[in-house]
Amino acid sequence: VNEPYLQFQLALDGRISPKVDSDNYKIKKEANDLKEKFNTYYAGKENNDIFTFEQMYTGNIVFDKKEEAEKEKKNVKKYVTAVFRSNIFLDVNNPVHMEKLAELARSIQEFNKINGNNKSSVEDITIQLPNADKELLQSITVDYILTADDAKKALERKEHYMEALLLIK
Repeated sequence: VNEPYLQFQLALDGRISPKVDSDNYKIKKEANDLKEKFNTYYAGKENNDIFTFEQMYTGNIVFDKKEEAEKEKKNVKKYVTAVFRSNIFLDVNNPVHMEKLAELARSIQEFNKINGNNKSSVEDITIQLPNADKELLQSITVDYILTADDAKKALERKEHYMEALLLIK
């Protein structure tokens, strides 16, 4: 093939040259900016003795420039998942654990309000439990968790987590 289908240049400082309008790069940069803001916000919280903030990712990766332009016009929010590492295996029957999870959800809700005018917000969380499958506690929607009881109900809906909890006890 004389001419490759995809041509682009990368500048030495890591920025993409003006010849390329990379939609994925823009989305990843927005997610990274949100991550930095959240990291600063979460570091100031006192309730992070169980959960350590790890990363953020978005499933909203757009490959089509036209589609991205349409989304920009509609001013569609991009939703991001925040990943936390837990230093203990959360127990739904332990009210202290559930209150800590509720505090985490409330702090994310507060962060979303503070960051309200931004195009991205944290919609859900994934919690990585020690010595456990990373998929046990994925996509926990934070908007519905206000109390320890709400946190307990959210975890009880995760079948694989409940099975793993029984094996640990």
